[in-house]
Amino acid sequence: GKFEEMAKLVLPADGNMIISGHYYDPFSFTHQGHDDRACGVLWDTTNQTALATMVSDFKSYIALAKKLFPGKNKTYIPLNVGEFGASSACTDVSDANRASYFKDLLEVMNGLGLSWHYWGFTGVGFDAYNKAASAWYPEILQVLVQ
Repeated sequence: GKFEEMAKLVLPADGNMIISGHYYDPFSFTHQGHDDRACGVLWDTTNQTALATMVSDFKSYIALAKKLFPGKNKTYIPLNVGEFGASSACTDVSDANRASYFKDLLEVMNGLGLSWHYWGFTGVGFDAYNKAASAWYPEILQVLVQ
């Protein structure tokens, strides 16, 4: 689900948990080529507005977690980005361009102390691995394992 929906959670009181959510913004980039969405949207690493939006999004999720699920000493239930990715469906968007988005996103998530999982390995249209060639997309792998 989306982090924005944290207020709907009813959590057990044992304190051994993590909140996992998805992040696919900007959707016009991450989901191009799916559900009749147009292709050709490139990630621009110099777009300071887009980068600031990423930072703002995650800071707002952290603030919400602190408000709804406070811990001792200003802590909160940890957040995990359980899904993120970008479509591999459009041939006019290179793996290098997708990797540049992941690099920027990972810098934001790691910088704010969030754990994460990439979606999806292969066969889901957000591929990091080329099953037919039995090989990783090198640019994607390089960014994910840094």
